[in-house]
Formats: sequence, C-alpha cells, structure tokens
Amino acid sequence: MARYRSTYLPLLIIVLHFSFVKNFCIEFHCTARYKGSYKPTTAPPTGQCITQVDEVIYSMKHTVKSGGCKNTLCNEVNRERLKCSCREVTNCWWASWGAWTGSITQGTCGKQHRRRAEKDRARYVERYGSCSGVKGQCNGSYNSEDRTMCNCRKASSCPVAPWSSWTPAVGNGQCKDQTRHQDKKPSYTYVMKEQKKGEVACFGIDPDCRPPRITDTRTFCKCPTKECTERSWTSWNIDTWTGSCPNEKRTKTYDFKIKYIEAYKSCNGVGKDCPPTKNEYRKKVIKCPAIKLSPNSIHLDKACNGVDSSCTSVCRIDCKKGYKLIGQNHVTCHGSGKWTGKLGYCKDSEPPTITCPKLPIPTVNNKPGTNYSIISFPNATATDNSGFPVTITTSHPSPLKVFVHHPVEVTYTATDAVGNTNKCKRKFIVKDHEAPVVTYCPKKHRIIKTGLFPHQVFWPMPRFTDNVEADNELVFIPSVVNGTKFYQGKHSVDIKARDKSSNTENCTMTFELQMLKCPVDAPPKHGSATCNIKNNGKVEAFICTAACQKGSWFLEGANIAKVYNLYVCSMDGAWQGASVFNFDNLVHSHMVPINRGDPMWPDCSVGKSPNSVALDMQIFSGKCSDQASMEKLKRDFVATLKKDFIWGAAFCSQQQQCDVENAVVYCSKKTKRSTNSKDQMVIKFSISVRKTLNQGVLDKDNLKQLNTLTQALELQKTAIVQKVTSTAVKVLKDNSVKVNSQKPSISCKQGSELQSVNGTIKCLQCPSGTFYQSETKKCTVCQPGFFQNREGALSCENCPQGETTKGTLSSDFHRCKAICHPGTYSKNGLAPCTQCPSGTYQPSLESQDCIKCPSSNGKRQGLTDVKDCNFDGIKYEIRSEGCGDPGKTSGCGISTIKVEGKDYSKQRRGINFVAIDGSRGTIVGSASFDWHYYRNECTNALKWTNSLNDGTIVLGAYQDEATLAFTSDCQKALEAIGGKRPFQRQYRSSYVIVGYKGKTKKSWVTQQMSSYGRGPTQVTGRISFV
Repeated sequence: MARYRSTYLPLLIIVLHFSFVKNFCIEFHCTARYKGSYKPTTAPPTGQCITQVDEVIYSMKHTVKSGGCKNTLCNEVNRERLKCSCREVTNCWWASWGAWTGSITQGTCGKQHRRRAEKDRARYVERYGSCSGVKGQCNGSYNSEDRTMCNCRKASSCPVAPWSSWTPAVGNGQCKDQTRHQDKKPSYTYVMKEQKKGEVACFGIDPDCRPPRITDTRTFCKCPTKECTERSWTSWNIDTWTGSCPNEKRTKTYDFKIKYIEAYKSCNGVGKDCPPTKNEYRKKVIKCPAIKLSPNSIHLDKACNGVDSSCTSVCRIDCKKGYKLIGQNHVTCHGSGKWTGKLGYCKDSEPPTITCPKLPIPTVNNKPGTNYSIISFPNATATDNSGFPVTITTSHPSPLKVFVHHPVEVTYTATDAVGNTNKCKRKFIVKDHEAPVVTYCPKKHRIIKTGLFPHQVFWPMPRFTDNVEADNELVFIPSVVNGTKFYQGKHSVDIKARDKSSNTENCTMTFELQMLKCPVDAPPKHGSATCNIKNNGKVEAFICTAACQKGSWFLEGANIAKVYNLYVCSMDGAWQGASVFNFDNLVHSHMVPINRGDPMWPDCSVGKSPNSVALDMQIFSGKCSDQASMEKLKRDFVATLKKDFIWGAAFCSQQQQCDVENAVVYCSKKTKRSTNSKDQMVIKFSISVRKTLNQGVLDKDNLKQLNTLTQALELQKTAIVQKVTSTAVKVLKDNSVKVNSQKPSISCKQGSELQSVNGTIKCLQCPSGTFYQSETKKCTVCQPGFFQNREGALSCENCPQGETTKGTLSSDFHRCKAICHPGTYSKNGLAPCTQCPSGTYQPSLESQDCIKCPSSNGKRQGLTDVKDCNFDGIKYEIRSEGCGDPGKTSGCGISTIKVEGKDYSKQRRGINFVAIDGSRGTIVGSASFDWHYYRNECTNALKWTNSLNDGTIVLGAYQDEATLAFTSDCQKALEAIGGKRPFQRQYRSSYVIVGYKGKTKKSWVTQQMSSYGRGPTQVTGRISFV
C-alpha cells in the first residue's frame, strides 16, 4: 500500500487539478490479489510456532471521462497465520509396579503396598493457529494396590520319641484293651504367604505336627487252658448190630489240670477242653457148622467147611459138568452161629461140544488200492453126549467184506436135539500193507538268506494221501521240528508220514542258509549316497554316507528321522547309524539301530530364503458343534476376512502380498474360571504378508526389510484385531467372541519349515515321506499305514484298506504292503505271508512269528487261536467281491470259500455255495447260480438247497453281481439255510452267508454284506462238528 501511494499519488493530484480546470477527469480503479503461498515454508521448531505471510499484489486501471470521476482505491494488506509443531500423546499406559513396602514380623500378618506411575508415548504434529484440541499429555496420576501378607510358622520336621509301655496290666483269665503312644518333637521354620480375601491367616500351612501324638491299641488276654492226661482202654462189650452181625466197643477218657497262656484280641481258639473221649469198634468173631455135600455137587467156598466161616460168610455150591442146579445155590452164616436158607440140588443138562476152525493166517492183507478184503469163513466142528447130529450156524454171512481197522468177530453156535447150545468165536482181521502216497513235497532245494545265525527256518508241510486213513489222520514224523534254528550251510529235513498200520513214506527237503547283506535304499532325493567306503586301502562292504545337493539340506527336528555320518550294515542284516566321521573311531557303543522297514535316510529338503512375516491369531467362540459344521464356519470366516479386510489393508500391495494361512478349527475345554462349562470352538490362523525381495536372497538388506515389515505389522496389530473381531462376530453370529494374537515373526509359506542352516534362516520344504502340520508349522513324518511321495504336502496318503507300511517316513505307494492276517506270519509282519505251521497258532495281525501250541495237538496249519489247537471241527474263510469294490482281486471280483485253507468255490458270477457234512467235516459238494442274468437260477438254487441232507453246513458268497435276476425263490433258498431278511439286493455289491440245513437253529449261523464300493466282505470262523 505504501508503494502504491508513492507511485501514483503525485500523478493523481496533477490529473485532478487538470480536470478541474479543463472540465474532464481520469477515473482510477485499483484491484488486489494474494500470491497464495505462505512464507517461510520451513517447519517450525519442535514445540514452537512461527508466523507465515501471504503477500498482496495490486493492479491499477484508469479511464478519461468528462464530468465527475469516481476513483476506487485498494485497502487490502498482507495475510498472516501461525504454523505450530504440537506435541500429541498417542498412548498412555501404566509403568511396571514398584516393590512391595512394609516388613512382616514372624508370627504376624500385616499390610504391604506398592504403586506405579502413568507413562505416555507422544509424537509431534503440525497444526495452524494453535495446538488447541491436541492432547499434549496423560493425566499423570499414580495407581496403587495393597495386600495382606503373613509370616507363618511351619513345622519343618516331626521326629518321634520311642513307644511307651502297654497299659493297663492284665490278670489271669482276663482280656483288656491296652494302649501305648509316641510323641512328636517338631522343629519350626517361617514362610511368607499372602492372605486372600475370606481366607484365614496362614491357610494351608501347619504350624505344628499333625497329629502331635501317635497312639497304638490292642486287646491282650491271659486265657485258661487244660493240660490233659490219657487213661487206659475199657474192656470190649457188644454195642450195635450191623444186619445180622454183632459189633463190639471200648472207650478211653482223660484227666486234666488248669494253666494260663497269652493271646491277642480274644481267647477264641485257645484250647480250654481235653480231647473228646476216644471209642474203638470191631466186629465180633462168629463161626457156623460145616455143610454136607449133595450128590453131583461141589463146594465153591472154604466157609462151607465151618472152620473158615464167619458172620455173613457165604457157602455156594455148583453142579458137575452136564448137570444143572435146581433151587438155591448159597446159604449165609448168621451172627447167631447158624446158616440161613436151604441149598438146592443138581440136574443133568449138558450142551454139545463145539470146536472153532483154526485159522492158518491170523490176518489178511487188503485188496490193492482199497481199504477192505473179501473173506470166506472156514467150517467149525461139534459133538454131543446124546450122539445125535449137532446144527452149526454163524453170526455173519460168508463170504464177507471186512475193512481195515474194523475186525469182524464171527460167532459159531452149536445146537443139540433138546435145544442145549454151545458157542465159539473167531476174529477175522484185514491188515493195510500199502504206504501213504506223497501228493506234495515242498521245493527240494531253496536258498534262504539271513544276517543272523543260527536262523529259524519254517517250511510248508508236505501232503500225503492214504488208501485207508484220511489226510488229517496220518501221523507226521519230522527229522527236526518245524522252526528249528540252523547255522550257515546246506541242510536237509525228512518228514515221514505214517498210517495206523505203521506203513511209512518220506518227503525230503533241502535248503541252504546264506549270509544276508543289508538292502541299500535309493539315494536321498536332491542328494546322493556313497557306499563301500575304502578304509586303509581295503573296501569295507556295506558302509554308506549320504549328502544333499547344493541348495538342499537335511531337515532336523524331533519328528524327523536322524541323519548319521556313517551307515553300517550289522550281522543281522539291519542298518545301524553312527555320528562319528571316521570309521577307525567307530565302536559298537556308537551304533544306533535303524528300525527295519524305516528308510535309511530322509530325502533332502529344498531350501529357500523366507520372504514373509506372519501374525498368528486365535478366535474363541462359545459355539461348538460337529466338525463338519465348524469346518464350514472356518471357511466362511476366512473367505469373509479376505474379502472385507486383507485385500483392502494399507500394507497389502503388489510388493507386499497378503493372505490367510494355516487355518484350523477344533473344540477346546473352557478354562476353570469360565462360568460356562461347555466346550468352545477355536479357530487358529495366520495373517501372512509376503514381500518381493531383491534377487530372492536373504542378505542384510532384505533381512532388514523383513524386520521393518514385522515392526509395521506390530503397529497395525490393534487395528487388525479389531477388524478380525468384527468379522468373527458377523460370520459366527456370536457377540462374545474373543481374539488373541501373538507377536509377528518371519515365516515360511505352507509346506515349508523355518530353520537355521549354517547360521542362515531358510525355509526348508517338507521332504517326501513327511507332511506340513499347520498347527505347529513343522514337518512331521508319515506314520505307519501312510505315505507321501510329494514334497511340501499338507497331509499323508492312506495305504489301501488292509495294507500298511513297516515303519515311518514312507515316501512311496509301493511301501504299502498287505498285513499278515491271524494264522500267518512273515519276517516283518507284511506280505508275502506264510501260514503258521502245524503245532503253532497266531491270533494277531501283522505278526512276525507264530506261537507254539501248549500241547502236542494243533496238527492243522494256519491256526488263529490257542483254542484251535484242540479244536475238533472245521475252519472257514469266505470272501465276496462285488464288481464295484476297490479291493477286488481281479476283473470284476473273485469269490473264495476256503475250508481248512483250501478254496472250494467255483468262482463264477452270481452266488457260489459249498456244502459240508456237519458231522464229519467232509465236502459234500459245490455249486454256483447266476442270479445276475438267469431268473430260473433262483429256482435251481432252491431245489439244490432243498436236496441237501439235514445237518449240512452251507457257505455262500456273491461274485461280481448277483441281484438283477433275484426272485422270491432266491430268497427262499437263502432262508432254507438260515438266512434272514433283508438280503443283499444292491447292484454289484458283496454278500456272505454261513448257513445250516437242519431242524435246529445254530448260534454260529450268520450273514454279512457291504454296499456298492464298500467291500469286499470277508468272514472267518470255526464250527464244531454238529
């Protein structure tokens, strides 16, 4: 304004004067504007204000006019403002507590105090005009708290004094309760304990010994007893009669005197009386007079002469040859000395005399190839005292078929004219002279490799047939017991089969035991292995080392197989690991056995530098339901969190990618302080921020970037927790959810574990044979029954049903092997499996040996229970395979019906049956009916089951498909052998029945079935002969 006036004021005065004189004027118009920038632009000093000025700019316009002129002047001046640096408090908190004040005297309680000050965290912000409205400091107050502490006396030890004497005294014939005691003499110490609200001082601390005195009680007695002296026997006197015979008796008694003995509790059991009076008894000696013989009779007893008679003695008589007794044949001596009854007399009655034929050969050989022979009987001769002809007959017709082990006794009967008969007998025997025939003898020579001697060898039992005995009736005599241990070299075993006639046949087997060398695993993936290390110029066989390629390392951890510097093959064919670097320093104590079936070494893990930071969080909700529902809630929550928050967060960009990882959900017990005892749902997850690093290498600059990102995530944690809480409330519909978070840290992507390798942080990818566990963020080995051939996997794959792996860390599907079933075994419990030999059994799965039967029984192979060792019946195994079953044997499935280990199924489409004689266990027949295509096959099956005899065991199984042509006759056929509705009617499913044709119901009748794709259906068991 001053400049405007100095420039234009003289001109204005002249113009005004000129206009007044000449009658015209110049009209001036002034306009003003601001530059729009305040200066200075520098920031004010911390905590102070500066003045900033925006300058004004003028411009002048003029117009020449006649008449009057109206001038417009400018009055604007420069604008000014204050720019301030204001202190703003961002956070107020309490500092740490100070120490407790106030000492407590022993044996007393008192108050203690402590306090803490309020602290703040501030920053400086720019404001215009003033710092009004900016919070510059916290309240600056203090917080304090009190407690009650007690210095409590405590009995530190409680030694006891010796026992006192028993009191009171006990007199003769008395029982009294006595006592004695031990006093405790405590020593004390003092301990500090806080007194809680509502709790007595020093609660839970004993100031004295409890109890202060130990008391012992008993009941003590002085009991009277008698000391007895035995007297002499009395004389014998008649006491009783037994029947008609008198009995005599004599007695003995006792004298006594009283004395006292000590006892406890009572005088019960102390002998107070003498033994009872003794008695002895005997029969009185009786004699009867001699008896005179009648004609043609003879005395049979010495008592008949009278001298050798006694009470109840019997005198019997018999008739001479050709005479028959008429009347009583005996009399009895009475206790009065007289015979009772009257003897009879003898009458003539002589039968004819017969002579059986003398056999020139006591036994006859069987007819070749059979178990019998045809025998014609020779004639017998007979005579009679009457002189008339005698008729001779036989009990069996001649000729007669006589079987081996079933001799026939023929009775020859001679009959005279008056009907008197006489008989004689001859036995005819057929002997088996043919030896058993070998139908199967195991391989003549086989090689067995092992690393441990002596080695236990088992062999399959040979099979024999005989013309007489059944296969299971033959006696097998091995030269050595099955399962004997042998040393290295060639050996032979003879197994002799003997029938009941002692005919024998041999089966000879030979085998050779050779030293087994350890099998070497393939080199670790992303690594290499070297075996047969040279030691002192000599190649040591079966010594290996393993190493990883550049950029890969062996993963270390509690659940990961240990890697050794040396792998040494032991003499038992198993690998052992050692941590020493030099084979010369290797001793037995350094060796660590590696479980058979476990890999020698794990695969190497590919290592990469970490490029992300993770914030671990947990959500606690009161809603806990089934796992499937909770999994859906977890997926909905993660999806919503990504949509509403992650992708819009300020620190998520192309250079910093965000994601939600490692999300798991489970049910957890609430804490004891919770008023609600129900389980609560927990969702654990990580918010991961991944940054693009220069060249992908974790050098100092990149590590600094990750640390900076960690700090930034920590500053944003409060906002993140708030957003997660709101998202959880919205998705879980639970306003009571709680959210916890941990401190952010450098992390790896799923499938890799963070480890320090040679002083450098690396993300090591989980190798094959392991999986990444989201809860722990660790690589964990696949357990037995699981495998994983991929790296960085999040789970392990199941072996097929009925299969497992030997050991852990399986990285290949081919490590899954079928489990040895009961009754079988193998070196590692997995396929190939061998039936338990005769005389042994095995009830468990995955067995490596068999158990010896407790007795010499158990002649069958493949026994599954100790009861089978003495089991008299049949053992069956049935398997039904539908075309849709995943574990079918081949094609569209095979049905097997095994009896005593042998398959009798016809293995045809439809249903297969096997019929067994329930009383003997022999196979009656096999049949199959196509219930898939031909409807008349149901009628044929019904006719077949109706034709079976009562007492028949029937085993059945579907194969491929057996339902499309299923009619009511199919149902009747199954019901005829004990089947129960509903039957299996699902297409290409599996079904097994163990049935019985008979009038009685059997408890072991059963049926089982599996729907399409859920089989095969298998049933095993045993049945006693019916």
